[in-house]
Amino acid sequence: MVAQPADAGGGTRAALAADAAAAYAEGPLALILLVTLLLGYSLPVLGASIVLFLLADVLRYAWLRRRQAD
Repeated sequence: MVAQPADAGGGTRAALAADAAAAYAEGPLALILLVTLLLGYSLPVLGASIVLFLLADVLRYAWLRRRQAD
């Protein structure tokens, strides 16, 4: 895991929150890449993130189909 440099200005959380919001607006792939970068460029983290997002997408699709059937 690669150590991330500390922010001297103390605005790290606000900056990360803004980056995460922007990535979410751009789509899941950008959010996956942002999470991977924040957690230290780990390939297993990238793989796990992709699997989780795919699982969430499948569950959302199933929920929408069930909702339309009602």
